[in-house]
Amino acid sequence: MDNEFFKEVLESGSVTDRLLLDLVQRAILKMREKRSTHLYEMIGFQGRWTGKRSYRFETDVTPFLHNLNGVVHGGIVAYIADTAMGSLVHRLLPPDKMSVTSEIKINYISAVREGKLITLADVLHLGKRTAVAECKLYTGAGDLVAASSASFVILDQKR
Repeated sequence: MDNEFFKEVLESGSVTDRLLLDLVQRAILKMREKRSTHLYEMIGFQGRWTGKRSYRFETDVTPFLHNLNGVVHGGIVAYIADTAMGSLVHRLLPPDKMSVTSEIKINYISAVREGKLITLADVLHLGKRTAVAECKLYTGAGDLVAASSASFVILDQKR
């Protein structure tokens, strides 16, 4: 690890460079506190229940999420959709069960450059072997960014 590089970025790097280092630091610190993934923490999900089978996630749009055109990368939008739906299904399962995505579909409607990305996820079906969820992603101003649905296989949790 090149400490001189990090020192140089902190002292004279661009705002975006310093933001990226801040995101990495925040992700590492969050990972030490709870069971999560680095990417989940770098994206900065914040969520709350909005109903018995629905959840609202908020994500700040940062340059980390952008593609070369300066908009949130479609793969990141798909990751956010999959993570929102999968997290919701997981939260509804008994402790001895887990779920994995078996199929996902996403329709991209519009681009988002800045502000917040709001994800509303709902579970449509929660059975013994499968689950189905859907979500919609919006800009902070309420414009539809994408709509997605996914199927999940429910498995025994491996200890």
